[in-house]
Amino acid sequence: MLSLFRTNQLAFNLFLLAYVLLVRGAIFVQPPPEILLQDQGILSNLIYHLIGTSGPLFQITGLLIVFLQGVLVNVIVARYRMAREISLLPGLFYILLASVIPEFLSFSPLLLANSFILLMFYELFGVYRKSDTAGQIFNIGFWIAMASMCYSSTLVFLLLAIIGIAQLRAFRPGELLILFIGYLVPFFLAGTYYFWFDQMDYYFQTQFGQNFGFLDFQAPGNLELYIKLGGWALIILLALASFGSNTAKRNIQAQKYISILYWALLLSSFTILFQAHLQLSHLLITVPPLAIFLAFSFQQLRPQIAETLHLLLLALVLILQFKPLLLT
Repeated sequence: MLSLFRTNQLAFNLFLLAYVLLVRGAIFVQPPPEILLQDQGILSNLIYHLIGTSGPLFQITGLLIVFLQGVLVNVIVARYRMAREISLLPGLFYILLASVIPEFLSFSPLLLANSFILLMFYELFGVYRKSDTAGQIFNIGFWIAMASMCYSSTLVFLLLAIIGIAQLRAFRPGELLILFIGYLVPFFLAGTYYFWFDQMDYYFQTQFGQNFGFLDFQAPGNLELYIKLGGWALIILLALASFGSNTAKRNIQAQKYISILYWALLLSSFTILFQAHLQLSHLLITVPPLAIFLAFSFQQLRPQIAETLHLLLLALVLILQFKPLLLT
């Protein structure tokens, strides 16, 4: 199956749509765990108001979002030549990791926020050695704000933006102001709208009041939870251990991009300290960098070994998704 995605032809991204249906198709026979409405930011709240929080439209929208995110991951890796060979594997592994456990299958606020985080990465990587980047830096702040209006703790990527820009080019003090203006503009516009309609209390409560807490875990502490957390921790440790191989024999530009992705993985782990109502779906915040690292690792394997490992991972995902049906 992986041979279909070892190509640099973007038209083959359409195969990713079939892959999304394969790894997330369980939602049509077994409803995924419901999302917590308290997790919503002002933007995700608006989207759920339009499409609901259950039913075919809700589920299909989530499928399409994951598909488009997989395509965007492929565009980012190809556009900035981060991999040794251009393929569609980064998008494939994004879709696989974003669907690996049933808690990821809901169209959650964080899943929506990841769309804007990926757009932030696209803009951030584009500032490498450019002299006139005011527009891109503004866009970086803007996309982080849009992500924060879906899932509040993604504001941590503001720090990533500062670190990333400083690594990719000389960071001028005035550009820091541009970054923060880009971040504040969506909140200002939204606040103006709700102020006009005398709904400022609703705006502050929805966006800020209910979404921050200290180590506010909501998931039940059972053996299944610990197994899933342990498995995810193992994936992160493998990604960290592969830093040397991921940066070896790459040009300086690609090394800087990969370093930023490792910073993203590190900083995203700190969000558990201030995000309220933490559930397993919170792990989705680490999927963008992890998917790219996993793709790099599979590209270094022999094709037969990579194919076998992928089929085993795919089988595990399908078993986890359909486990409730298998046990009935």
